[in-house]
Amino acid sequence: MKSDLPQELRYRIEKDYADFLEEISGLRPEEWLRRGEEIVLYKNLYREFLSGGEWDQEELQYLCQFPHPLQTVCSWARYEWCNWKETLRHILWNIYDKQGRENPAPEEEQEEQ
Repeated sequence: MKSDLPQELRYRIEKDYADFLEEISGLRPEEWLRRGEEIVLYKNLYREFLSGGEWDQEELQYLCQFPHPLQTVCSWARYEWCNWKETLRHILWNIYDKQGRENPAPEEEQEEQ
């Protein structure tokens, strides 16, 4: 069951994303490359929030206490994903587990392209 974001949280996430886009709009190409991971992370987390999800409403309400909720989640995501060895182990296990699939996208998605 999908949970809707509280309206105040949705507004602040949208504002955080708009502010971030404005911040990066004037970057030179080498700065885009240097900040590429951060840019992708903001974009993906923003999309995830707006697409809905099975979140605990209490956790969403707690997130509302932060002045910049999207920035807070992005910071935590970068912190959580800093263990690349563990992430790589998980990726390798997934590749092995799927036996023969080179692309992680579902077959239907691959056929459409």
